[in-house]
Amino acid sequence: MMLVERMASCDPASAALLIDEMPRSSSTMAINTLVHRWSQSDPQAAADWLASKDAQIARQGWPALAQAWGRRDLDAASAYADNLTGTARISFLRGLAAATARMPTGTTQAWLSSYRDDPAYADLVRGVAGQLAQQDVRAAMSLIEELPTGQRLRSYGSVIPMLAMQDPEAAVDLVDLLEDEDTRRSLIPMVVSIWAQNDARAALDWASDRPRGQARDSAISQVARVLVQIDPDLAIDAIDEVDDPQVRKATVPQLLVQLESEQEAVRVGRRYDFDRDAVLALRERDGPHFDTVGAIYFEGLPP
Repeated sequence: MMLVERMASCDPASAALLIDEMPRSSSTMAINTLVHRWSQSDPQAAADWLASKDAQIARQGWPALAQAWGRRDLDAASAYADNLTGTARISFLRGLAAATARMPTGTTQAWLSSYRDDPAYADLVRGVAGQLAQQDVRAAMSLIEELPTGQRLRSYGSVIPMLAMQDPEAAVDLVDLLEDEDTRRSLIPMVVSIWAQNDARAALDWASDRPRGQARDSAISQVARVLVQIDPDLAIDAIDEVDDPQVRKATVPQLLVQLESEQEAVRVGRRYDFDRDAVLALRERDGPHFDTVGAIYFEGLPP
């Protein structure tokens, strides 16, 4: 691999021959490195080499080539995409989408507009939005809002997690506005989990104030799963807020294996219908283990 990296810049054609001799399982990183370096001097040659490979192998390199080529010459790279078909074209366009997301907004929008009637358009918007959300969540959301309803709902998942990291209350407010109930149900736990990692108390307060029902129980359960690592006592309080006994019982084991005191774990387990043997079995199988000085390590990992 190190030899390929060295040769990729000065003699990419020879580096390509080395990759041809590699096992497929170890060639992915080498292919990405090669096409990235090769694109600096002769992107067309790099593309021709990829096109000559088995489709499964080539698919690994198309996005990397497209990103590098697109940043240098977006027009030429886009024109090359017109020569591709099937999965190769989709993979290449996804790489271009990632490249344009780092360009000025006008350039990005103009590039996307040129594919508005293309079957891959929604996929490209998701790709751009997912990258753009790392710098400007609002701009990413505005791109998604232009999609037809069905495609828009499927695209929120690429942006809303980023918004949740920056402004979790805005993220949950946005999810609440979505018309599709299934989409709301799938996104709320994800947003609340991200929120809880930054401010567990605020996330728990928000989840507890939700109307009682499945969505509320799911949100509280997600907060409790995070709290287990931070504040076990507060996690117990959170679990008590869950109305559905099945959801509550499914969350409890994660708390039981995190409690340092075995006696406390047994006490808490009994509260939720886990007998002593069940608690000890859980802790033996999945829980942290405590050495003689109190350091925590997990089964399968050395202390």
